[in-house]
Amino acid sequence: MDSLSIVMHRFTLIFLLLTAMFALGCAERGSFDVYSHKGFSVEFPKSWKFDRDQDFSFNGDREITFKLGEASFVAFYFNDRHDLKGFTDKYLEAAFLKDEVSSTKLKSQKDVNIAGRQGIDSQVTANFLGPMNTRVITVDVSSKTEAVILAAIISEDDRIDILESLERVVSSIRLAN
Repeated sequence: MDSLSIVMHRFTLIFLLLTAMFALGCAERGSFDVYSHKGFSVEFPKSWKFDRDQDFSFNGDREITFKLGEASFVAFYFNDRHDLKGFTDKYLEAAFLKDEVSSTKLKSQKDVNIAGRQGIDSQVTANFLGPMNTRVITVDVSSKTEAVILAAIISEDDRIDILESLERVVSSIRLAN
């Protein structure tokens, strides 16, 4: 092989390597979308479906919701009434634990860290035409000026593994002052 062939061969290898790296980077970015409205911005997986952004909910002054499956969703609650633990307790009480036949139970609860933010991972079970298990992950994603709690409600039936996505979602959140 002459020196020109060697140079062309190396150039081709470098070009192919850079193209592969670029394609992988685009694929990673391409699997996420951005939602931005009224001072709130977040990257979310394209598999999530935006549901609503409303100025009032029972859980806060503003609620932004994404559907993940048949019974699973992620919501952002702008709520300065409770800290993370207080919000989580009230949310679980209102959404799950206040059933009339007391079939719903809190199975477990543990502290978690998601993208450097404090969170709580709760497991709830109910007996409604058979056992139903739900995972509720709440994360404090507040800024210095805005109190916001992320709540991910994951039904066992939807078979969604959300932790890896939550890392990127939580780290991407931007709140305008």
